[in-house]
Formats: sequence, structure tokens, C-alpha cells
Amino acid sequence: MANGAIEEDEKAREAALREVREETGLPDIRLYVSNTFEQYYHPKSDFIYMAPVFVGFVGEEEQVKLNEEHSDYAWFTFEVALQQITVPGNDRVLSFIEQHFVKAKPYTQLEVRWWLDE
Repeated sequence: MANGAIEEDEKAREAALREVREETGLPDIRLYVSNTFEQYYHPKSDFIYMAPVFVGFVGEEEQVKLNEEHSDYAWFTFEVALQQITVPGNDRVLSFIEQHFVKAKPYTQLEVRWWLDE
């Protein structure tokens, strides 16, 4: 299975949690559906890629323990993260997340735990 891919019989929310836990070693993640999507068009294959964006919160005391796929990480402010963007449209997604999940309290109904038993 390709890295970052949704495994057979796995839901997107489950894949998001699994990938973050595998790659960062962070066990306690409050995951939210952001209600926005990453999307782009691939002209060669005439394919439209669309994926849900999730927002995760972890405690300040949590320590990142990278797996073998990564050698480094950094925490960025939104201002710095916006300067790092290399794909058009990701600025829109980051700004949306900042507005609805940082500057405002996230809607309880968007927390993934609400749907885990469904």
C-alpha cells in the first residue's frame, strides 16, 4: 500500500488518524472534519483529485516521535506556513482552518469521535 493511502475497508477519518499516529507517534489526537477539501485537476490523466481535510489538536506536552519516513519536523505559525505553500489552493485551506479552528472554537459536531460508532 502506498504511503498515505486509505487501506481497504478503511474510512478517510480512520486513515487520517492512523497516518498521523504512525508518522508522529502522537497517540492522543482530537481530530475534526474541517468541512473543506484539498482538490486539484491532473490534466494528463484527466483526473480530479479531491480529499477531505482534517484538523488535529494535540496537547502542548505531547512529544513528536517521527517514524522512519521522516527525518525532521517543525511547528509553524499560520503566517509562516502560508509562506511555505508550494501548491495553489493550500493557502485557502490554511486560511479556512485558521479562521474556523484557531480564531474560533471548532464546532463540536465536526469532531470525528461523534461518528466513530457509526
